[in-house]
Amino acid sequence: DKLMGDMVLMFFEKPKKAMTAAMAMFESMNRHNQVNMDTGAESLGLTIGMNTGEVCLGTIGTSTRMETTTIGDAVNVTSRVNSLAKMFHSYFLITHSTYMQVKKEGYQCRCLGLSSVKGRPNKVKVYEVLDVESPVQKVRRLGTAAKFQAAQEAFDNGDYQKARPLIIAVLQDNPQDGAAQYLLRWIEDGPVQFVK
Repeated sequence: DKLMGDMVLMFFEKPKKAMTAAMAMFESMNRHNQVNMDTGAESLGLTIGMNTGEVCLGTIGTSTRMETTTIGDAVNVTSRVNSLAKMFHSYFLITHSTYMQVKKEGYQCRCLGLSSVKGRPNKVKVYEVLDVESPVQKVRRLGTAAKFQAAQEAFDNGDYQKARPLIIAVLQDNPQDGAAQYLLRWIEDGPVQFVK
């Protein structure tokens, strides 16, 4: 749809097509980074936030400059979810509405619970797509999924005393778990507010 600084907004008719495109983007980036690693060049990074919902699609602008774009709450949530991906140190987050559309496609996802997003009174349920993680991280995050889910549910219910030891147990098994790091930092230091 449009290029905005270092971010690209894309619109797809079906979530399944969007997921296929996202996976292809990660595969392409990994191939590019492998070549860069072999030559000593810098690697690229990528985060994706994906949401499913109704949008207004149309042409806007003036008589001298027109563009086709999508606007609406679903677009705004998508941008916020991409910010959450950076906050959780995750590569690829999808909302519950997207998850419900693609869960039968075989993607490995982990629920990160409810997250506040700027401009919305209700929290948004997000999932981390594990298929784009390194093989080691994917195995570790799947291996700690039950502990993480229990921690995340306690966290969402405001029971931080119960959530904290569960999160610490997850981090003992996988110190690189960005979502667990974020939840522990939130409990110990208070709300981490930098979703733009």
